[in-house]
Amino acid sequence: MRFTMGIFLSLINISIFLSCSANANVPIYSEMYMYDNEHCYEDTDTILNSPISASDPIAPINKHIFYINWMLDTILFIPAAEIYKTSIPKKTRVYVNNFMTNITEPINFFNLIFQGKFKQSQIPLARFMTNSLLGFFGIMDVASEFKLKYKSEDFGRTLAFYNVPRGPYLVVPLLGPTTARDLTGKVIDFVMDPVRYSLSNRDRSIINSTWLLQKRVDNNTVINTIKSSIDPYETAKQIYIQNRNKQLKDNETNE
Repeated sequence: MRFTMGIFLSLINISIFLSCSANANVPIYSEMYMYDNEHCYEDTDTILNSPISASDPIAPINKHIFYINWMLDTILFIPAAEIYKTSIPKKTRVYVNNFMTNITEPINFFNLIFQGKFKQSQIPLARFMTNSLLGFFGIMDVASEFKLKYKSEDFGRTLAFYNVPRGPYLVVPLLGPTTARDLTGKVIDFVMDPVRYSLSNRDRSIINSTWLLQKRVDNNTVINTIKSSIDPYETAKQIYIQNRNKQLKDNETNE
């Protein structure tokens, strides 16, 4: 286990070059990426065959940012993600994912409290304590063996729970597709995250940039679908909006 932990700590540092500086504050839009901790719904055929309308009043601006993000993905994130994927064994990437998932549990806990789901809020709290103590700071998902199932929550969901309108569709530099409601939720999650305040700027840079690489690898299939489509911008919008709608619907079903 000591050897595995050593590999984990050493290999995770390959991602630090994505940060502006190890001693500088990480930009908010980049660091907020870590609060989007759910895999994209990959049934893209169903999504693209059943498009829905979405308010997009600043589409020209959104499209410019979308293609800037595309360029950055091509010249930066694809090569970096490929190095990350080929350099780090699959088992170690699982440990990375477990660790990243674990540090989002306080956000899940607080959002369930805000939604008045006090009984459900015990699960992320129990998961965080179990995995932090027994799972070597979360690199092992011991909690799942105790039937404590992971459930992603965020303040965007909390706002939706109280029927706050979705608002216009937005594309944010590096962060990518979102909506006014979800972007507001990410900012609030960012501000209230207790884990963030316990880390140094350098540690946050390493964790955040590693999370970006991990998510890029996880969502590679969906991103390739977007890039190979006839209208990549509209495809990305439909995948984001419908994926988010499914997440919110699943939340209601699981209550």
